[in-house]
Formats: sequence, structure tokens, C-alpha cells
Amino acid sequence: MKKVWKSLAASALAAAMVITSAMTYLPSLEVLAAPITKEMAHLKSGSGNANGHFGSATPEAFILSDNIDVTDEDFSFTLKVGSTQAETRFRFVNKYVDDANWSFIAYDGASGWLYQYKTEGSEEWPSLQGLPALNQNDVAEISGSYETDGLHISVKNTTTGESGSAVADNEAFLSLAEKTGKIGFGAAAFGTEYTDIYFADVAVGEHKYAAADYSKWSLYKEDAEGQTWEPSVSVEVGDDGEGG
Repeated sequence: MKKVWKSLAASALAAAMVITSAMTYLPSLEVLAAPITKEMAHLKSGSGNANGHFGSATPEAFILSDNIDVTDEDFSFTLKVGSTQAETRFRFVNKYVDDANWSFIAYDGASGWLYQYKTEGSEEWPSLQGLPALNQNDVAEISGSYETDGLHISVKNTTTGESGSAVADNEAFLSLAEKTGKIGFGAAAFGTEYTDIYFADVAVGEHKYAAADYSKWSLYKEDAEGQTWEPSVSVEVGDDGEGG
């Protein structure tokens, strides 16, 4: 009986050694992290757009809210960049009153962050320092609040982990805060370089926009060739981090 058990043990040990040896030649199994998706609005400029602003013959691709009563409320939103950094010329329109009175916060992949405005015949575009860069496929959380010394702007790039803040303190720019108007987003075109952005979670004061609300927003120039406006698309914004 002992000989039988010894024979079985030896056979099992030999089989285990063979299997272990064989496993070293098998490809490793990799469990991929599960993607996280989000419903976001999608805006992309086209050949019919350019780098012109409101009132221009070839304006950027602008989408504006249906509500017209925004003043100096705090704002926040989530942004994903679809275009390469060099091609990106993104704008958040914090105030559109009319073609002669407007302002936006902008990111230009070539030169960085700035804010731009036009009011009472004056137009300027001061730069903003200390805000993180936005690369292709980066997701960022952007917010602003009006304080006594200006509009405080915060940007957190959740993809790279970088964050920063800046203050827009130009008096003419701040004078628009008391005027009622719309908010919106812009995507410029420069030659064949088209800005591609996604946005969601837009909040202005107590007003929080749901995904269905963006279908009520309107393109500034409806017939611009090649521009894309989709009120709701499913977009990958990260993963669950559980790959291995």
C-alpha cells in the first residue's frame, strides 16, 4: 500500500512540475481597467468657422444657452478636450449680451490661458498665468467666482493631476458682470486646425443644467460648414483603476 501511495505522490509531483514549467511559456493574462463614460455635449469647429468672434463674418463655432438672465453668478463645468493641444482654441463664454458686449475665458494650445472681452467699443485679451495645460483627451474641472478683486478662475486637470488658479481683474471685463446675458462655449478653427471639445455638469449660480437641457441651446451661426453640435453623446472620461 505504501508503494502505491508513493507512486501516486511521485506522479502528482511530476505533473505539478510539468504544469508549472508549461505555465512559464503561456502569455500573461491582463485584466484591463473598465472605462468610465459620461453623457456630455459635443462641439467641434469646421471649415466654415475661423478665429473670428461675435459679429465676425467667419465666427468660431459658438453654442449659447437658452436662458438670457445670467449676471455675476458663480459658474462651474466639466470639460474634455478631443483635439490635440496645438489645435485647441477653446472658449467658455461667461457673458454674451450682444455682438458688441461679450466676454469669454479661453485656452489656446499654443499660448496658454487668457480672457477676452468686447464692450463699449473696447476689446482686449489679457493673459492668465498659473493654470494647467490641457492636452488631448484630458478631462478638467473649471470654475469661476466673482470676488471684490475680480473673477477668480480655477482649473483642475483631473487627468494629469495639475491644478491652478488665476484672477481676471480688468475693469472693462468686470463691468459686463452686471449685464444680463447668455453663457456658452466656443471652438475656434485656424486653417484646418479644428477645436474639438465636450462639456457637462454646467452650473451657474443655483441653476444646474441637465444633459437634456443642452438640446435647447443654439448655435451662433447655424450654417457654418463642417461644424458639429451634439447635445448629448457618451464619452469616456477615465477608468475604474482596477486593471492588473
